[in-house]
Amino acid sequence: MTKSYEATPPNIQRVNEFWAGAADEIEVHSDSALFGEQTEAGLMPPAFQFSDDKEESTRVAQEVLAGKKTTFTTPLKDFTDQGAALPAPGDMSIICDGNGEPVALVSDTDVKTEWAEDDPSNKVVIETFEVIYS
Repeated sequence: MTKSYEATPPNIQRVNEFWAGAADEIEVHSDSALFGEQTEAGLMPPAFQFSDDKEESTRVAQEVLAGKKTTFTTPLKDFTDQGAALPAPGDMSIICDGNGEPVALVSDTDVKTEWAEDDPSNKVVIETFEVIYS
């Protein structure tokens, strides 16, 4: 049995550097990302990890890079409880591995709301995305 351990939070300096490189490479303009943190390279999309577990977070980040993972599923309640807007096609996110290193900039291509398969009394938001910079 392997021991689970906490992932290192995203390294903000490395995320900023990653975003600056991505913004130059894909010619992102300051109004391209609808939400995030203001940086010298423009409005930076949110950075996140798929898990608090270091190994799982790294594994899933690698699956994104390999094209094996192309969707996020989030309970609709997570958005409504926080008063947050639902994601939309074109929204971007920076994915970090379990060491807190940014590995991919992804952009939503489709967003839909469906009933959860494992709990038909709750809805989930399913974001389909593509890697636009790594």
